[in-house]
Amino acid sequence: MAANKLKDFFDKPLGRIVALIGAAIVIVIGGVTYQHFQGNSNNGAAAMSYTAGSNTGASSTSTEANTSATTPSPKPTTKQLVNSWYKSYDYLVTDLQSDFTQAQTDAQNNDMSGLSDDCSSIVSDSSLAQGKPAIPDASIQTNWSTALSDESAGGNACEQAITNNDTSELNQATTDFNNGSTALSAATNAIKALQ
Repeated sequence: MAANKLKDFFDKPLGRIVALIGAAIVIVIGGVTYQHFQGNSNNGAAAMSYTAGSNTGASSTSTEANTSATTPSPKPTTKQLVNSWYKSYDYLVTDLQSDFTQAQTDAQNNDMSGLSDDCSSIVSDSSLAQGKPAIPDASIQTNWSTALSDESAGGNACEQAITNNDTSELNQATTDFNNGSTALSAATNAIKALQ
């Protein structure tokens, strides 16, 4: 009787759809449990089993062999993860580079008001970048994090140097910017090497 229910079920459109969907589908109809496991046996058929029974505990089972396991998708490589990160967040590098280009122009033109704004932009863009997900490579992330921290500190020192006409703050800003630039170059060069 259970075999007839199974045959009737899989002869109906819904049963055929369920049979095609795959990976561990369990259906209970009228006290009969139907399971379908997607996979390839030697003849290409999917393995199916059913168990008939109720509260009595009596059961009957029929199974075709299923000899293949589902292979999980391969994990993305570090290269793929870093490239994906860079495609999403490359604008952060571009923004910082633009800030420094503008700061250099304003410094050469002796535009202290513009330079103060540029330093403020460096702080803002560094802070924005620090709030984004980490680069999925420890070494690159270390350089990136160092660059952002140094650039932000340099931007703050730069603003203080201009506001207070303070040479020691200007020297500190220069040191921070140089350190940040070195770390930023190391991070971007490592990213480019993975592309």
